[in-house]
Amino acid sequence: CTVCNGDGPAPPLPTPTPTPQPSTPSTAAPTPQPSAAPTPHLRGTAAPTAAVLAPTTAAPTAAVVAPPTTGFPVIAGYVENWNAWDTAQYGPYTTLLYSFLTLDSAPDHNNPRDLQWDGAAIYETMTRADVLTVMEEADPIWSNPHNWMRQRIAGLMDWCAANGVKFVWALGGWSDLTRTIADDQVDALVDILVALLERHGGDGIDFDWEHLSNYKDSDPALHAQQRVIVGKVVVALKARLVAEGMADKLITYTPRYNAFWDSGAYGSAPFRTDGEGIDVLEYVAANSDFGADAIDYVHFMMYDINAQEGFPGAAEPYFVREHYDAVLDAASKYIDPSKIVMGFEPGPQAYTGVWGGLDHDKATIAYLDGEGIGGVFFWAVNEQAAGSDGVSVGAHSNALAAFAAGLEA
Repeated sequence: CTVCNGDGPAPPLPTPTPTPQPSTPSTAAPTPQPSAAPTPHLRGTAAPTAAVLAPTTAAPTAAVVAPPTTGFPVIAGYVENWNAWDTAQYGPYTTLLYSFLTLDSAPDHNNPRDLQWDGAAIYETMTRADVLTVMEEADPIWSNPHNWMRQRIAGLMDWCAANGVKFVWALGGWSDLTRTIADDQVDALVDILVALLERHGGDGIDFDWEHLSNYKDSDPALHAQQRVIVGKVVVALKARLVAEGMADKLITYTPRYNAFWDSGAYGSAPFRTDGEGIDVLEYVAANSDFGADAIDYVHFMMYDINAQEGFPGAAEPYFVREHYDAVLDAASKYIDPSKIVMGFEPGPQAYTGVWGGLDHDKATIAYLDGEGIGGVFFWAVNEQAAGSDGVSVGAHSNALAAFAAGLEA
């Protein structure tokens, strides 16, 4: 969910994998899988094509898959709405995140628009229409021109409900508006999110706003406002959900790996995105009746950047245990470790990211299982890009989710 943060040609955004100075991996050194040139696979949404028009999720049957028993409470996977999906592969997951809804009616992964939300709607990105309209069950059905997409989404939601898997709406992504929303738009956004959950279902909202630090050097006032805007939305949304009898709905927040430290900490390279999570969590803790618990989980994007760029002097181009330890140590100063969900993108990555290989990820996941964190997530369960081994990122994600589900509780 990250490509760059604007610090350079392709702003190096720390994501889930980097941390302090790398150390030798605990398992045999994996063969690095070089990343292909950045692609829009995770930042933008392609225009709908015939290949995705038909629903790809079969209607739920009596054969219900039991939720996995694992040491991780959360094994989450992001679902790219521009690719077909196959729920037969998703049994190991506890949570699927539909990606993406956006503030922008015309999201652009090549050039995210330098605009603020129009306040009119939240947009479903395959149809580029108001998600509340897209999800309406019209009679007759052809009166909803977006019914083709509603059927796909509803099919995925039905499968999740039948199989004990949570369905979460992911809002944002790289292609979304860079100025997000103004303070006086918070209530309007919360109204729409609450209406979405009330009318059309879902188990929560994930905030994946990736441009919160874009204006650090050009507009200090806007920068200061944007750095806490996620916190303001979380505080208002949590209060509304509780008031509306939906206290069980999840609120998750997805920053980069460097979200909870200041420039240069843990031997890292400084990026302007450093400390975004500190600003968000400090605001939430100080202003919500629920403190930091207003956020259920924090998903760390630990991919899309070469570890030797994120941590100058790192021995490998992929993240190793020392880096994960740095993220855990930094985040644990602001949130309970049980809220930490570590992210993986097992294959070609955007920007300069390098994958360490399947065995390396398995060793890392097994290590994290012993550290008491909330879980792991994967970008993305249906990503079609494949590395030199010819296996897609989606297939590797699903294999790693199965591995994680098999760890002892």
